[in-house]
Amino acid sequence: MLWVSGGGIQNKADVLKSIPTGCDVKSFSLSGFKCVMLAENAALLTYTAEQNTICGGKANPPKVRATANYVKRNGKWLEALYMEAIVAQ
Repeated sequence: MLWVSGGGIQNKADVLKSIPTGCDVKSFSLSGFKCVMLAENAALLTYTAEQNTICGGKANPPKVRATANYVKRNGKWLEALYMEAIVAQ
């Protein structure tokens, strides 16, 4: 598993280390990746995240659809926008 964000690319071990104290992660998975090149220097990435997690005593949404827009500037891909929408059960 890799997690791609504005902070860079993290593997599963790195992601688990970054989870705040007080969060219980029973399961987490990413699937359904699609990448569309909007232009030579712009890409749209979508995927689904499913989780069984509780943070601060509150359950996080069990399923979200994520969208991230990336732009290439000075030879580096940068995250320009990130959004999540809860998937109705």
